[in-house]
Amino acid sequence: MLLSSREVSDALFQVDQAIRLARIDTLRKEAQTAEEAEDWQAALRSYLAVLDIDKNLQFAAQGKERAMEQIQTDRRLNFFLSKPQLLESDSQLNNALRLLDEAREVRPQGSKRKARIKELEGLVATAQTTVKVTIASDNLTQVAVYKVGKLGQFTSYELELRPGTYTVVGSRDGYKDVRQKIIVKPGQQELHVTIKCRVKI
Repeated sequence: MLLSSREVSDALFQVDQAIRLARIDTLRKEAQTAEEAEDWQAALRSYLAVLDIDKNLQFAAQGKERAMEQIQTDRRLNFFLSKPQLLESDSQLNNALRLLDEAREVRPQGSKRKARIKELEGLVATAQTTVKVTIASDNLTQVAVYKVGKLGQFTSYELELRPGTYTVVGSRDGYKDVRQKIIVKPGQQELHVTIKCRVKI
């Protein structure tokens, strides 16, 4: 019995549909496996491949958005984790605190993400822990600390400074200015600095 051309085309269409659905199902499973492994780049590739086959599939559209949000969050977390010295800046420290709030809200949250969040929380806590810095002077030198302000004249002055690099400057009429760079390290014990203008002009 000969099949009509319509029947042939219907049969071919059904075969195409079966292949298409099988491909979508395979990609869906690949995406789910990638999500469970927190491999969001692989999950995104699978969802995009599904959308290439059928751009109206909701699970793929939602999966794509989810993967992109995860990738973006990971990128921002890695930015601070790879450069902890950035947290010495007040503005970057505030950015990291905001990021932590946002990262805790992103779902799903696997063990890798939780570990990254915990690591950044540790770096932020260290960056927020101040170190006692005692500046000794001669009560004649005007002392200022960049990023802090003018401290005036004194024999001893105590500051609580976050980890970072600071410049202490001393000035006195008729004397050469002095400047000293101090590095406050995370977890450091008390730091002592002496700043006096000694050289007459």
